[in-house]
Amino acid sequence: MAGAAWLPLDPEDPPARRAAMRDQARPLLVLDDQSARALDLTVAADARPAARPVHPEQLAYLLFTSG
Repeated sequence: MAGAAWLPLDPEDPPARRAAMRDQARPLLVLDDQSARALDLTVAADARPAARPVHPEQLAYLLFTSG
């Protein structure tokens, strides 16, 4: 998923905190343990390159802190 940022959410955080982080980050997709599937990395390595260019100034991940 080059070129796509990710935001880890702790399931132990209060629901209101997780909702506030999701509201601020506005993710296009949410993955959880229930929806995750195994990925065959040998197949992924043979996949075509991303359709959009990837640039170093693009986000990699977003972290919220308590402070």
